[in-house]
Parts: sequence; C-alpha cells; structure tokens
Amino acid sequence: MQELRDVEDILLIGEEKVYDLIDGMFATLSKLQTRKVNIGMDEAHLVGLGRYLILNGVVDRSLLMCQHLERVLDIADKYGFHCQMWSDMFFKLMSEDGQYDRDVEIPEETRVYLDRLKDRVTLVYWDYYQDSEEKYNRNFRNHHKISQDIAFAGGAWKWIGFTPHNHFSRLIAMEANKACRANDIKEVIVTGWGDNGGETAQFSILPSLQIWAELSYRNNLDRLSAHFKTNTGLSVEDFMQIDLANLLPDLPDNLSGINPNRYIFYQDVLCPILDQHMTPEQDKPHFAHAAETLSEIKGKAGAYAYLFETQAQLNAILSSKVDVGRRIRQAYKAGDKVILQQIAREELPKLRSAIETFHKLFSHQWLKENKVFGLDTVDIRMGGLLQRIKRAESRIEAYLSDQIDRIDELEVEILPFTDFYADKDFAATTANQWHTIATASTIYTT
Repeated sequence: MQELRDVEDILLIGEEKVYDLIDGMFATLSKLQTRKVNIGMDEAHLVGLGRYLILNGVVDRSLLMCQHLERVLDIADKYGFHCQMWSDMFFKLMSEDGQYDRDVEIPEETRVYLDRLKDRVTLVYWDYYQDSEEKYNRNFRNHHKISQDIAFAGGAWKWIGFTPHNHFSRLIAMEANKACRANDIKEVIVTGWGDNGGETAQFSILPSLQIWAELSYRNNLDRLSAHFKTNTGLSVEDFMQIDLANLLPDLPDNLSGINPNRYIFYQDVLCPILDQHMTPEQDKPHFAHAAETLSEIKGKAGAYAYLFETQAQLNAILSSKVDVGRRIRQAYKAGDKVILQQIAREELPKLRSAIETFHKLFSHQWLKENKVFGLDTVDIRMGGLLQRIKRAESRIEAYLSDQIDRIDELEVEILPFTDFYADKDFAATTANQWHTIATASTIYTT
C-alpha cells in the first residue's frame, strides 16, 4: 500500500492505482440502496507535501484538491452516487495561516475548477466549537463564496474520553441552529466522533440528539423534557448528569475539550504529569458526589442503567485518584513513611480493585453497543494502568524496606502539561491522547 500513500493517511493524488482503489470502494458501496455518500477529504493538512512533492514538485495545493475531487466525482458518477465532502481543506489551503475559520481569497484557477464542480458535490461545513451565532454566520458567508449547496455538521461531544459533554453540545447546537436557519441551510448532520479509542458510550449523547431533533423540527426546546422522557423513560435533566466527570465546579460553560474524566483516570500515580491541572480540594468532593448522584440515577434509568453504573464507578475512581499521586509525593518529601505505607498497602490495592471493576463495567458497556474490535485497545490501556499502580506499590515498598534509598520518580519536578488555559482562573486542561497522558516516555515510535 506504500505506493498509494502521499504521506501519513493521505492518498497520492494522480496515482492511477489510487483511483483503482477508489473505484473498488464505490463498486462495493453500489451494493447498498443509498446513492448518497460522504467522501471525507478532511484534515489532509500535508496533502501534496510527501511523496507527491518528491515526484511532482511544488504545486498549488488548493488546485490539487480540486483535481483529485474531480477524479473522485467522475468515479462516483459512474456508480450513480451524489457526494458530500467536508469543506475544511479548501479553506485551510487558501487561508494565510492554514485555519478553517478564515476569510479567504480564491485563486482564479481554483475558482474555475470549483465553479465546474460545485453542482456535483455538497460541501459540508463542520463546526463543533462556536458559542455564538455570528461565528457560524461568518463561516457560512465564506462557504457561499464557493457554493450555495452547503450542509452543516454539528457535534454531539463524545470524543474526549469516557464521558460525553451534552451540556456544551446543547450550547453550540442552539447557536448553530440559529445560523443554519439564517443562512437557509437545508441539511444538518450531527456527528459523534470517537477520537483516540472511542471510549464514550454511543447512547450517552441521547440528550444532544434530542436537542437537535427539537431544534430541527420545532426550532425551540419547549417540549424537550416531555419528548425525552417519552423516548427514554428518564428526564433529560437526570440524563445530562452523565456529563458530571467533565463538569468541574470552576469551569466556564463555553469551553470545549476540557476532559478531566480521561487524564485523571489514565495518568500515572508515581509520575502524574498532569498534576498541575488538578485542584484536589475541589475535584475530590465533586467526583465523590457525582458518583453518588449517578448511582441514584442508575436506579431509575431502565434500559440505560448500564451507562450510569459505568460513570458512577468512573467518578468514584477519579475521586480516589485525583490526589493520590500528590499525597505520595508530599509524604515522600516529608519523610513520612507511615503515610507512604498506608497508601502502598491500603489505598493503591483498593484503587486497583476499583479499576478492575470499572474495566468489567466498561467491557459490558462496549459489548452492548459495539463489535468487540477496539476493546483490545482499552484492555491494553487499563492493563498498563493496573501494572503501573502495582509498580508504584513495589517501588514504595522497596523504599520503606531500605532496598533503595530514594524513589527517582518522586525526585523530579512535575511541570505544567500544557499552557492552553494559562491565563484562566482554573487548573483543568485538555489532554486527549492516551500515550501522552500515561507517560512522558515514548510509546509510539518508528
């Protein structure tokens, strides 16, 4: 397959074997009844900069995208498909700083191509972030420079760990809906991605989907509670509590991606590299109360009880884990071997047991909603976490018994993980790549 690759996950434009592959894809799709397909093409930031650059030199990459799109549409036409595609690369390639939400000037040669293609494809403007109607309106205006045939894709946030964010999804849906109506958008898609392992339950975003249904069909949320209760048997207010692991008390409502549910769970207890992004005196009681709340909701959640059982166990673990690394470090620095022994012999074994229980609950949740493939990734991650806690126990025990005279992991300073929100009045952050949360050492390499 190397001969088909430009760079990373980007196909080599112009290579005939690439179009043979795409033809085979459409031939397979043609066995289905639908004749609508989304052909992707998003986030191809390095298109034309890998093997293509070596073989062909520097070209106008927006024009290159148009040439490739035309070839793909020709194949789609052969099988009778109408295509949608994500629109971002046109804007990223034509903007000065490579960003999606920028005003752009379209080069004339690219304009000619786009004018020829615009009636053959629906561009999908995707945006899961904006908290004001005007931000969406601006981006719709830019899209209409290319085509009037625009669809919109919003987001039901289920891609930042184990826990969704229906609250933020509701905020952005309200503003996006206003802009879609103002710009006469006829088609809206709600995406639920599964970045870095797909750990969030599929059915955890039911409130977000109901919200979009209400906005699409009624243009208000007046009947949201009644309709949601009819559809699920649970109040939408109760169901939205499933977000609690992400809803720290000091966080504003309009920030996306902050995910303590994930980085507290996966970070190491001896080398807790995200420790500066936690506020245990606030977070610990929050998670403990959340575990109790979710356990109560589980009792009335009916068919969705498994979601709340899993989240209750997660929050219980977060309450235990949010300060344990810090307390290990503090006891070590103070020379308090009594506390170190208590943590190593009592708290850490209990934490391991709680994680093993969570793994069972998560596995049940996964297999209830998905095929088994992908669960192996989570098995490896949680298995590694358990082994690292065992390692912490053995390292502390070795220190207590004078087998070692220091614990090197506790001698190093913990630095901030990111500076994303350094100017804000809260500690939490965004960390969504497992391999960077679990260790500062190298996991992925060539």
